[in-house]
Formats: sequence, structure tokens, C-alpha cells
Amino acid sequence: MALAVVGPASIAGAQTGCDARREGPPVKVRHVNPESLFESDAYSSAVVVPPGRATVHISGQIPVSASYEVLGDDLRGQVGVALDNLCEALAAAGVSADDVIRLNVQYVYETPRDPFVISEELKAFFAREDMPATTMAGVSHLIVDGIRVQVDAVAVGAMRPKVSN
Repeated sequence: MALAVVGPASIAGAQTGCDARREGPPVKVRHVNPESLFESDAYSSAVVVPPGRATVHISGQIPVSASYEVLGDDLRGQVGVALDNLCEALAAAGVSADDVIRLNVQYVYETPRDPFVISEELKAFFAREDMPATTMAGVSHLIVDGIRVQVDAVAVGAMRPKVSN
């Protein structure tokens, strides 16, 4: 399957962060950042979920449109589109970006600066003090040529999420 890479003009109006935010207080999770480990404002070392909460696992979201066009012509733009797609999946599952406790980010490695670009986008997107537990891995290739990033997540909700088929 051939995909067209679509530049910034095609993602005009794309936003940073999720418009769909949860109403009401977040589920109380415990962020763990032991002093014996490296400290970062880009992620938490661990997040503990209280018993009895719904856990939602979101598959890797890539920077493509509903018609499977690759959106964004650089890493920063593609991270933004992948995060917007993540928002859509979270909302469909009945949770929001506020509920994300774990992220996995795979990106096609090009420069040593790549993880810093991704971290900047994640911090701006989540805009909160306690960041999700996060792992980033630079890889040589993702599912389709032209795609530079994939983001999967785990979120926790206060109640059973609605499931759409």
C-alpha cells in the first residue's frame, strides 16, 4: 500500500493537546520517583494504580489521517498528529489524556536530538506536573515508510470505560 506524505498545509488547524478532557477530578494514582534514580520532568519512574479502576490499553497511534495519509513532514509535526490520534482513541474508550499513566514511544532514529524533540512535545501535550511513566526507543523502521513515530498508551479511568466496536 502506497501512502502519501502530507505536509503542514494538510494539518493546518491541528492542535496540541487533547480538547477532550475528563470532567471531574482525576483518578488518584501514585507517581513514584525514587531519589536513587535519575530525575526527569519528562516522565515518572513508576505509576501505581489503585484497585478497582478501569485500565485502558491504546494501540500504537501513528501520524496518519482516517484515509491513511501520512501527516506531518518532520518529527515534531508527526508527534503532534500521533498524539491527536491518541486523543481520539482515548475519548472513544471513555478516558482522556489526563488519565494516561504509561506511554511507549517508538521513533525512527535520525539524530541524537530526536528524543529531546519528542520530550518537548510530550511535556507540552500533557502539560501537567506528574508525567506518565514513559519509554522511548529509536528504531530503524516503523510499519510504513515516511512514518517517524508511534505512540501507545495505558490510561486509568474512574469507571468502566464505554467500549465502541
